[in-house]
Amino acid sequence: MAGPAVQVPESLKEKAVTIIMPPSPTKTLKDAMSSPVREILTVQGQIIRDEAIKTVKVAQKDTKIRALTLEENGQTMELTLWRELSEQDLKIGQYIEVTHCLVSEWLRKKSLNSTRNTTIKAVQPKDMVVTGNVEALSMTDTHCEMCVKEDDIYKDFIVDLDMVRAQVQRYVEEAGTFNLQQLENMIVDKLLFPVKLVINGTTVISFELL
Repeated sequence: MAGPAVQVPESLKEKAVTIIMPPSPTKTLKDAMSSPVREILTVQGQIIRDEAIKTVKVAQKDTKIRALTLEENGQTMELTLWRELSEQDLKIGQYIEVTHCLVSEWLRKKSLNSTRNTTIKAVQPKDMVVTGNVEALSMTDTHCEMCVKEDDIYKDFIVDLDMVRAQVQRYVEEAGTFNLQQLENMIVDKLLFPVKLVINGTTVISFELL
């Protein structure tokens, strides 16, 4: 004979869900680096390093792990994938979102570890705005390679030459008639000038002289 139905308060149900699947707020890698140890969070980034799968002992059992390095807007952070996740089909250059990562610290260096709730999926890179001073550059017939210093971090970009020429013409109208060497010489003479770039992945989608 069945007993009376037990009414479970909604607050208790919510607490149970939180224990089973804790919240995982999305943070940038820069914010993740300053997050407290054992915080659970979600991050996105491009895979720039992928180590071979290793086997380590955990509770006397062989356990597979795989170390990736993610990069987002100049910030890098190591991510260790555990067990089945270590065998996921991932490649250098991919942009991924990783949920329910655990913040760890070893020798004063923060890193991320996957958990049993972690999921990984490919994502489109977000547009990133970079502002800083051009420290060095060189030109070819189609593009301009430039090193931009932003917040004491040096970043290299390849900018379409037509974007650069169009911006220079805002200030020097005759720059539209300059040959490549004349254009490069004029810009080099004004190095350390401020610029703003909008980046999607590794592609510069807009360039502006400030």
